[in-house]
Amino acid sequence: MSKLQKKYSNKYTVTDNLVIKDEKLSWKARGIFVYLWAMPDNWIFHETEVSKHATDGRDSLRSGLAELERYGYLKRKRETNSNGKFSGWSWIITDFPMLDNPNSVNPNSGNSTLQSTKELSTNRQSKNNREALSSSNEPDGAITEIINY
Repeated sequence: MSKLQKKYSNKYTVTDNLVIKDEKLSWKARGIFVYLWAMPDNWIFHETEVSKHATDGRDSLRSGLAELERYGYLKRKRETNSNGKFSGWSWIITDFPMLDNPNSVNPNSGNSTLQSTKELSTNRQSKNNREALSSSNEPDGAITEIINY
């Protein structure tokens, strides 16, 4: 049996446990998500540079990003300039799935443990936030572009 103790410093990242506990995601995809989530809004980067910050390499990063995109945690959109030519990418990352068909992936499927009422209350609030956001086609100010490429 193992016991985890947390030692906090002044830097931390907060995310919904939904993405961290989503059993459809590999550990690799979860780790990439947390790394990207910890970056500031409007962070400018190159994928090849990010791949240098871990031992896995570019192909591993790309497959993890594709996994996050497949399950709705990441959306990538091509950007064009005023002449209609490709100018880069706009990435949106969220800590809940942004799917066109919300019923296609159920992050809470499978066996789950009994939650405390505090956790249930928090989950209801998160669900209400997700439902309000999914009612529009575009994310609002609550979900901002994190990464512009």
